[in-house]
Amino acid sequence: MRLLVYAISVPVLILAAILWWYDSQAPGFDGEYHEWEDAGVFRVNKLPASATTHRFDSLEEALSPAQEAANTLSLNGQWHFHWSRSPSARPVDFYREDFDVSDWDLLPVPSNWEIHGYGVPIYANTHVPWANSGRMSHQDIHSFPPYITFLSGTNPPYVRKDWNPVGSYRRTFTLPPTWDGKRVHLDFAGVKSAFYLWVNGQRVGYSQDSFTPAAFDITPFVTSGRNTLAVEVYRWSDGSYLELQDMWRLSGIFRDVELRALPASYIRDFFVRSTLDESYRQGELAIDAWLGGQQAASLSVYLEGHQFTEATKVAEAQFIDGFASADIDLGEVASWSDEDPNLYRLVLEVRGDDGEVLDVLGQGIGFRRVEIRGGQLLVNGNAVTLKGVNRHEMAPDVGQAITPAQMERDVRLLKQFNFNAVRTAHYPNHPYWYELCDRYGLYVVDETNLETHGLRDSIPGSDPMWTAAVVDRMTNMVLRDRNHPSIILWSLGNESGRGDNLRAMRQAAEALDKTRPIIYEQAPEISDIIAPMYATFTAKDEAPMPKGPVDEKLFGMNDIGDYLVDGAEADAGRYIDAWGELPGNDKPLLLIEYAHSMGNSTGGFADYWQVIRRYRNLQGGFIWDWADQSLDKTEDGVTFWAYGGDFEPPGVPHDGTFNNNGLVYPDRTPKPALYEVKKVQQWLDFELKENRLSVTNNYHSLDLHHFRLRWTVLRDGFAVAEGSRALSGRPGETHPVELPLPVPGSGEWLLNVHAETTAASTWAPTGHEVASDQFVLQKSAAQAPSTANPKGELQLSESADAWEISNGQRSATIGKHDGLLQDYHSGKRSLLAAPLTPNFWRAPTDNDRVYAVHLDGAAEWQAAYENRDRMELVVVEDTGDRVILENRFHLPHRDVEGRLTYTMSGDGSLDISMWLDLRQLPSDRELARIGLQGQVDQAFSNLRWYGRGPFENYIDRKSAAHVGVYEFSLQDFYVNYIKPQESSNRTDVRWFELMDANRGGLRVQAGTIMAFSVWPHTQTEVASRRHPHRLARSEANVVNIDLVQRGVGGDTGWASSSMAHPPYRIGPGTYEYRVTLSPL
Repeated sequence: MRLLVYAISVPVLILAAILWWYDSQAPGFDGEYHEWEDAGVFRVNKLPASATTHRFDSLEEALSPAQEAANTLSLNGQWHFHWSRSPSARPVDFYREDFDVSDWDLLPVPSNWEIHGYGVPIYANTHVPWANSGRMSHQDIHSFPPYITFLSGTNPPYVRKDWNPVGSYRRTFTLPPTWDGKRVHLDFAGVKSAFYLWVNGQRVGYSQDSFTPAAFDITPFVTSGRNTLAVEVYRWSDGSYLELQDMWRLSGIFRDVELRALPASYIRDFFVRSTLDESYRQGELAIDAWLGGQQAASLSVYLEGHQFTEATKVAEAQFIDGFASADIDLGEVASWSDEDPNLYRLVLEVRGDDGEVLDVLGQGIGFRRVEIRGGQLLVNGNAVTLKGVNRHEMAPDVGQAITPAQMERDVRLLKQFNFNAVRTAHYPNHPYWYELCDRYGLYVVDETNLETHGLRDSIPGSDPMWTAAVVDRMTNMVLRDRNHPSIILWSLGNESGRGDNLRAMRQAAEALDKTRPIIYEQAPEISDIIAPMYATFTAKDEAPMPKGPVDEKLFGMNDIGDYLVDGAEADAGRYIDAWGELPGNDKPLLLIEYAHSMGNSTGGFADYWQVIRRYRNLQGGFIWDWADQSLDKTEDGVTFWAYGGDFEPPGVPHDGTFNNNGLVYPDRTPKPALYEVKKVQQWLDFELKENRLSVTNNYHSLDLHHFRLRWTVLRDGFAVAEGSRALSGRPGETHPVELPLPVPGSGEWLLNVHAETTAASTWAPTGHEVASDQFVLQKSAAQAPSTANPKGELQLSESADAWEISNGQRSATIGKHDGLLQDYHSGKRSLLAAPLTPNFWRAPTDNDRVYAVHLDGAAEWQAAYENRDRMELVVVEDTGDRVILENRFHLPHRDVEGRLTYTMSGDGSLDISMWLDLRQLPSDRELARIGLQGQVDQAFSNLRWYGRGPFENYIDRKSAAHVGVYEFSLQDFYVNYIKPQESSNRTDVRWFELMDANRGGLRVQAGTIMAFSVWPHTQTEVASRRHPHRLARSEANVVNIDLVQRGVGGDTGWASSSMAHPPYRIGPGTYEYRVTLSPL
């Protein structure tokens, strides 16, 4: 019995000791109360949230808002700043007016202080930076479930005290004389994560919620002379538990700071409901306005724009108990949509009983109606297709303090690349962003500043400690943004689990605005829209269509049991086509995240959209994500884009390059994948039947007279005819377009068509291409441009190490020890700098690299030919006009039989064919490519090819890359990703040429078609480096001549779920291809 007691009690005591140790390492109460460790305190003396607006002195100013009136004073600029590692080290009395800050540094506001060298940026996907023990502090396991606080190293609401940087800000300001007698409000548009405010040495208030404004009435604290402003910002607070977004963890006053002068009576808040009746033609305008101040007043409502050619008073109302409302039927109006973002200018004017103008607000509004009916999301009665993207507010030079110019650049690019929607991942964006979306026409999913990611099964859940805080975040966003027509959906947040607190957030949003549906991925049962992340479809998984009903509550979700049984693949959720196939599913489906565009990715995108287009209630989605989130960093005089691990000190976990998932680079240069997305998302469909072209208009409301068709006919890649035609056709219509196409002669004939804008718009110039396609008019084996190669009698000679075939002017050398083409000479010039070797491997892409499941069996292929266990080189034929040598080899890895056959003709051209028996491959998941790799002199750095281009393309990402003849320098041809990886491939290539400055060099002609790439670095060098600027230049240019390379995948996630679709993999079987080398 005693032994039994020991056997039970000793492990229990050990476990208890371990749990006690973990608990003792987590943050806790240190004996002193702090608001920033009290989940129930998130606003002290903050004004209630209200709509973003612009205030003017008169109706005339409000109608011409080029410059806001003199009642706003920006406090952006240089502030005195002091950084402390911990709260105990902060200058406690810095807010006092007599505290000397003259020797403090100057820091620009807005900015993140880490960008300026104070502390370090930390890139975190799921972990909690302030945890110093437990799961959330561990580099390798922090991302794995269960996502609970137990053993996580956290102890909500407490954060670390020894490492919680504090930024102390000071500046002075002087109020304009014209502000005498007015109320003064101080507005912080964004501060992360918690802050205290003092004015003239007096404490004003406290705030959390980093991404919505904190406004304070400082009238009692200011004087007519110089005033001192002090702000104390904490990097981490209890609010940080609600801000665990997948992004750089940065701090500071990162958005604008403004003073606002208000009259004695002013509009404190207003709500505009500008919608359409059931005919979607008649405008209905409802205004609610709340008055601040006590003076009796009346409200006048003016509209200007479209049918209102000048400012027209459309309603009047009297404020009663500080509230006024007006409901106006306007008749037929110009509706707002992504395609026709028609805005009206709304002006609200408040007058006192004596007729004096007290307050004037100006706002752009749009009339549109959002509803869910018949299982579809409708805007203005149209079932919309959302071609959207997730967008973080991040730029490499300024972090989260992005500028208006940077925002405008983003919105223009989004429109130019056929996006019509954006999700504000994962927090409310800068107020100016919504003005741009209103003006340019982008649908917005506005997302609450809530993500608990790695703790989502505990926080916020149903814990009453968090209820008030998360409801406050929801109401802050809705009250700020609800007057923007671009916002069509409210989001409760991202990856924050289920529970009563999410339900309370929904109820709070509905109480404030019933005009928009609500979306949330992790609790489909309370979402108006099914919104899975990275869901797959049956064809990709080679799975049968589920026959039973789809459980709404579980769609796209998994519990811990699923995860333990199925691993990460459970995160893919169920099949989107299953949701579309079964009639009982009465909610629309939007992929809230999909097409995880990390590094060289976004393969299979066209296939994904074929499924989406098949079903009426699959209405699009939001790609993850818009821009790589790397930050500028300078080392040894070189500025480069840094990611997780480049800033963080030892012991602080990070998530590496997982934040580089963009379709554009950090500086917004488009990646090759963006062109594929544009093509797949285009709104026009072209079809060619019997040389007759037709165009289908898939826009929701835009007529095709806005566009013109430009067409070009190519013969063997070169233009032989071209022209243009006007287009016409209403939405949903298909119209023929007559083209005077020439009758094809010899060669390969192709037709390119491009739809271009006929007039400049706010987002694109005249002639901007919105859609394109390519059609084959006549198939034929395309030949490279001919050059005269002299013929001669072939001589085969043998040495100790090699065989040499020569016609006197051209020669090929095949090594006896390896059976490889060692050199190919034209005259005295060597055209090869390294043997042409069978290659089955690629430098892993980010998707290949994430988790070992992708690399099972792949590593052995890197040196598969080098590790051959048998090679025999035989002379098959030796005549005066043809010599054939054959290398017969065996690779022990997967028991591969292979042959390399070299055939030289009298003109000195060299045919190389490779045959492989890969029937012993265990699956189609491990082999990356089948091809030959060699090197050529660096002088051959000008490339010309006939194949798909001009940009990089792969077998699962090539629909936008038209076949043609292209010419690039190697510098322009080669694609650098932020983390070096496989790149620069071109598919469906008929021939390519490697040329020097005099256009001499090497031509490679495909037997049918091939893929090729040229790199300035070796494959192993690319695989071994973290950054492009660390890559060593190869002594020669590396050339890949491939039969096939596996697709890049990434459409349904990362890790195993990112694998390319089955048609784009290399499975068991036999393979053969042939290329011909000849000198230029």
